[in-house]
Amino acid sequence: MSAGDLVKYLAGKGFDIRPGRGSHYVAKKGTLMAVIPADDELASGTLHAILAELRISREQFLEDWK
Repeated sequence: MSAGDLVKYLAGKGFDIRPGRGSHYVAKKGTLMAVIPADDELASGTLHAILAELRISREQFLEDWK
């Protein structure tokens, strides 16, 4: 999954997406926040860590992503 796809998904879930430092995005909603590297392909561990920071379960993500 690319960072662009993840950003679109998170924006659809109500997260505010802003440019971060360098080649990163910042996703924020209430007290939840995660930094997303603007990579063409996110490593699975990076994706899982971002979802965990934003309190989105793997199961919820997979169901939403279908």
